[in-house]
Amino acid sequence: MTSKKPKNDHIPKKQAPATQNAPGPETSGIFEVDMFPSDVDSVRHPYAEQFKEMLEEVAREYNCRLVNFQVHKGTTRFSFDSDILNAEIMRMLQRERDR
Repeated sequence: MTSKKPKNDHIPKKQAPATQNAPGPETSGIFEVDMFPSDVDSVRHPYAEQFKEMLEEVAREYNCRLVNFQVHKGTTRFSFDSDILNAEIMRMLQRERDR
């Protein structure tokens, strides 16, 4: 009796982390926050660039990566590859909502 090795040709290869328009394969959740006026509609807008730099700094502090960052009509979507950081953000958002 011989065992066959499973084919891996149907498994997608890992892609580079997304920071523009599509979430990366590692994301465990995406945060969506109305951050800016609706005329902020690009990741290249100065407000968005400044916010992204802040998120990347937080990611470094948690030893993880920002794997998704999008801006559309003032709404920002972002995610990290850290369940610990994601949980901390959820706690912060919950506290804000409960105020």
